[in-house]
Amino acid sequence: MLAFMLPSLVSFRLSEQRRQVALPRRADPPRAGRFAGLALAVVALGCEGGNPGATLVDSDEPEIEEEHEDSCAEAGSESEKMYWQVWETLDETYPYFDYKEIDWPALGAGCAVYVCAEGSGYREFLDEAMNCLLGPLRDHHVAVVDRHGTLYQYGLPDADANSDAELTDGLLDDGSVMETDYTVTGTLLGGEVGYVRVDTWSATALEGVDFGALVAQVGDVAAVVIDARSNGGGDPAIAARLAGQFTADATTPYAYYQFRVEDDEDPLTHELSDPLPFTLGAAAVADEPFRGKVAVLLGADCVSACESFAAMFDTDVPDSRSFGATTRGASGWPHSYVLEDEKTTLYGSTLITTLADSGLPIEWNGVPPDEFVDFTGDGRDEVLEAALDWLRSD
Repeated sequence: MLAFMLPSLVSFRLSEQRRQVALPRRADPPRAGRFAGLALAVVALGCEGGNPGATLVDSDEPEIEEEHEDSCAEAGSESEKMYWQVWETLDETYPYFDYKEIDWPALGAGCAVYVCAEGSGYREFLDEAMNCLLGPLRDHHVAVVDRHGTLYQYGLPDADANSDAELTDGLLDDGSVMETDYTVTGTLLGGEVGYVRVDTWSATALEGVDFGALVAQVGDVAAVVIDARSNGGGDPAIAARLAGQFTADATTPYAYYQFRVEDDEDPLTHELSDPLPFTLGAAAVADEPFRGKVAVLLGADCVSACESFAAMFDTDVPDSRSFGATTRGASGWPHSYVLEDEKTTLYGSTLITTLADSGLPIEWNGVPPDEFVDFTGDGRDEVLEAALDWLRSD
């Protein structure tokens, strides 16, 4: 039995070459709440920003067999061993089987044919077996990194971005903009409103950033816009340091998490721990938080830790309102496992994160905005405009 490890959100560097294998269309499992499509652009397990050069690799639609041949029951080749290692690892640690209505034993048996067939090897393991096995999970935090550092994600439907940096930056006051590789600050409406954009919650990318100083860059303003529409995720503890600039509440849970436990010694069941709270924590909260109105801009490119960030404002920042579109719906806290060849790595989700305000899992639901705003990209940033209208209202 693999020992469960509660990880810090994994932040890792990968090759610039990344691939995603297409999953054939299947009926969506039933789920509560609004579904915002998962983006096709590869986001490195919610830990780094998306790679605009990511390539979609089409694959043939795999047929899942009802029963596997006897030769597949026990691993023989290295690819077979890695296949069953992936299956067993997720069988012991993956928390979403029941929520996603996945029959994991049947899926494992059926998809094994791709590594058990005569002549099958490493390529079939990556392109066919993993596509068949992992694709139905449709999980941004489940992936395989091959021997060359290439990231494979499976079964992720498309999603539309709802931001355009040129349109947004065109609304910022002349001479007010301060920019780094990962942050942009400025003012709007002649210095009346501050603007803060952070494009990642990667601890590596934001090392040494003082979020109090970042917010202070906008000066003495009546209100602030926080633009999270392009944030690909990272570490929620880093995200809390920005949220903590706008609230004194360090203890109210914004979400709850659960992980796999084995309560009944039945290998066919998937018990979860009792819910445990996520809070900002005293270390993240500013001594003198900003007291004005705060508008938060959301969209489908807000992923993983960014979705936790959105939840923080929903519960812990009373004078805030969010605008745009529902976030990606991907929140699994990945952990890494080295496979049989000692060169291939599996990443798997380890936690179910449930929103404190709605009780819904973030996975496949996302965090909806308070006000949905259609973004056309036709010469206007309608999402930012709607936020400014609210900030100027009484």
